[in-house]
Amino acid sequence: MVNVARLARCDPSTVSLALRDDPRITAKTKARVKAAAERLGYRVNPLVSAWVATRRAARHANQQVPLAYLVSHPAGMPWGRQEHFREIMRGCTERAAEFGYRVSEHLLADYEPRLEALNRVLVTRAVQGVIVGPTLRHYSLQGIDWPRFAWVTIGYALTEPVLHRVTEDHHYGMKLAFEACLAQGHRRIGLAITGRHHELRRERWVGAFLAEQQAKLRPHERISLACDSEKTQSVEEWARRIRPDVILADEPERWAKVRIPAVGFALATPDGRGGVHENNRGIGRSAADLLISLVQRNERGLPAARQTVLVEPSLRI
Repeated sequence: MVNVARLARCDPSTVSLALRDDPRITAKTKARVKAAAERLGYRVNPLVSAWVATRRAARHANQQVPLAYLVSHPAGMPWGRQEHFREIMRGCTERAAEFGYRVSEHLLADYEPRLEALNRVLVTRAVQGVIVGPTLRHYSLQGIDWPRFAWVTIGYALTEPVLHRVTEDHHYGMKLAFEACLAQGHRRIGLAITGRHHELRRERWVGAFLAEQQAKLRPHERISLACDSEKTQSVEEWARRIRPDVILADEPERWAKVRIPAVGFALATPDGRGGVHENNRGIGRSAADLLISLVQRNERGLPAARQTVLVEPSLRI
């Protein structure tokens, strides 16, 4: 690094910042430093980077690096009462703390429709990275000072802009549920899913179900789907008419009254029910992991190419 600094005619600390694309370094200086590093064949030592990260994790609590978690629910929605969202937030905060980071919670609805106040709060608190939490509607965000912070979102609710994402592996979860039904001897396997859930997961559950039908059932065993339980009566009529052996359902408890066994493929609460259980705390921890890695590499703003981290659910019999 000293040799690069000498060739680039700058201080070694400037080399470190320039190679991490720190916004405090001008584009001209960054280009000069990177050209010198390339000429000398300089590469960042991953062991040194790991040591620096360890040093940061050991800092005292009052020196923790601030991160932010944006709660994206509409105004008035008591999101903290829902175990699904609490577990995600809990995973984020506990994982961040393990690495010397502190997560503060902000309700997006408190700053809408103009988000300049949110920008000021994040800058004033020296926030380095932001996690945009999940919600039950599609929406976009405008008016954010994107280049100032590192960004990660959870789930598919945020449609614009493009951010790095962490979410459940919906395809794998449906595959687990389908195979569990086959193992129990069921052949006429139905799928009942609410329109809202169907849309928010971008049809990944349905795609996985159809792929399993095609690969593992004979044509006469494949039955139609029910993908809009907002129309409650029509879905129940579907169940009585089709009479599946078992129903894969996002809301399995509702099928008790039609006396058809149901297996949940997206159980959010950590209880003893059989079915596929989401790893919501793991989703939160993975989101913190991804965000911290961006902060440590000084990757701010909107990504040129998004990466999506899939967290596997688990099957309980």
